[in-house]
Amino acid sequence: MNPFLKFSLGFALCFAGRLGAGAATDWVAQLSSPDGAVRRAAVDRIQTLDDPRIPEACLPLLHDEGRSIRRQAARAIGSRFYEIPKERLPEFIAAMRQYRQGLPDDAEYPDDDMTVAERGLGLLTRDFSEPAFSVSPDKKWVLYEQRRRPMIADTSLARRQLLAPKIPAGDPDWEMETDDHVEDGGIVEDQPEHPTGLLKLMSTTGPLEYLFDPHWQPQSIALELQPSIQHRFFRPICLWRSRDGVYRALTVASFQRLYGKRFPHWSTTLDFVKWEGPKAILKIYDCDDCGGPPYDPIGMLVSVNIDNWKMGVEKE
Repeated sequence: MNPFLKFSLGFALCFAGRLGAGAATDWVAQLSSPDGAVRRAAVDRIQTLDDPRIPEACLPLLHDEGRSIRRQAARAIGSRFYEIPKERLPEFIAAMRQYRQGLPDDAEYPDDDMTVAERGLGLLTRDFSEPAFSVSPDKKWVLYEQRRRPMIADTSLARRQLLAPKIPAGDPDWEMETDDHVEDGGIVEDQPEHPTGLLKLMSTTGPLEYLFDPHWQPQSIALELQPSIQHRFFRPICLWRSRDGVYRALTVASFQRLYGKRFPHWSTTLDFVKWEGPKAILKIYDCDDCGGPPYDPIGMLVSVNIDNWKMGVEKE
């Protein structure tokens, strides 16, 4: 099944299931609590819930006394732009612009709030010129963060694909990166009894370059990204193919048959180098010296052809 259609179907199933359980209803109701701590807990919790009432319930929170509550409300509204009726869009856009204009022009004030505001406004107005987005060279695709994952959509936002990259099976680092898992197209809370190794973003509020370090293939046939995660030296690479939405996550361990016993060492890492046609050129090397061998800072170049996912060794 086409990944875009699969995501849309899964989204609907997930939404129906959660409404039936009543979980989203309880959290949405608590957004209007007079207790600030309750509102804060609720606005954090709804970030991964699906309920068409969430944008409306978050609208008054843009004026909340709590700064983090205001930021999370803006984040929730932007993430659910598709739930806002067309005739109500001007009201939400005006409210989000007022929220952004109210942010202090202060070097000591966190930039996270501005990034969230610009992300939300961009999704509401289809303006992807801010650092919260990355647009493909042919202007057909846009990348942004949603639910701590990379979201790829066409620039009309009619089709969206939420990627849930996993650390490849057999990689020794996966246990350190276990996070939420995907069920029926939606992100489900931590399930330690069912670890799946989903990659976890270190932050969700920085510029897109910081969150994913994306590199579009010049003809827009593919995208490479590296999620900023909480693990020293561990830089998994994700490749997404535009023609069918297929994507894969790769780590140093993915290339073991190519490097044999040369790697990995304690600081072996994987970096993107460049695109050469349909091939993503990557580098495997040691990025730090622990004071003794083995240490291989020169490393080796490898490639992945996104036409057939074939891996190979490249000449220096």
